[in-house]
Amino acid sequence: MLLPSLFSFALEIIKGCGKFEKIEPCQIRLNNIYKRTISLKLTASDRLAFSIPIECDYSPNLERVKCSNFMQTYDWSHRLIESKTYVGQNAFGVKKLIKYKKFENITIEGDKIKPEFVLEHIPPPNAQILLPNLRLLIVGTLLQPFVKTNPVSYKPTLDDPEHIDGNNYSLVIEEEEVWLYDFASGKVLAKEKFVQDEK
Repeated sequence: MLLPSLFSFALEIIKGCGKFEKIEPCQIRLNNIYKRTISLKLTASDRLAFSIPIECDYSPNLERVKCSNFMQTYDWSHRLIESKTYVGQNAFGVKKLIKYKKFENITIEGDKIKPEFVLEHIPPPNAQILLPNLRLLIVGTLLQPFVKTNPVSYKPTLDDPEHIDGNNYSLVIEEEEVWLYDFASGKVLAKEKFVQDEK
């Protein structure tokens, strides 16, 4: 429920001022949007936390779990909006059955280089249970431009009869902390606090 509310807010902000809107009233309107409650008692300036599934390496000989090489953009959700087939035809009258898909991808984009987390003395039986449940918790606040959009469109051809339309959205976060934790137990295994850049 919260993520769609955040995106709705961010997309409203990113539209900026209207074509016939004066700057001063526009700034007042955008500031009011920024201050309003997004969901429950949460506002856009509050600290937010996002749980991100990750993959970590394990060495059974060393009994060591190593989590590193984190991306700055994390997959959050993928939604298939529409899926259907239709008959397409080219300029020469050749017909082909076309598969059509419309999708929406949402990612979380951070602004910091993540630390390397290493967990020692994890026996293989424990590691087998732990690894699928490892998550990063990204803690931070919304960072302008709040949302980045990247529309995608692939037109069908005779060789590749697939028609795809979609949008890739990135919610931009200024990261303050990152935690490594066990999703199953809720136990925090490691954490790193970032030094914030001077504004």
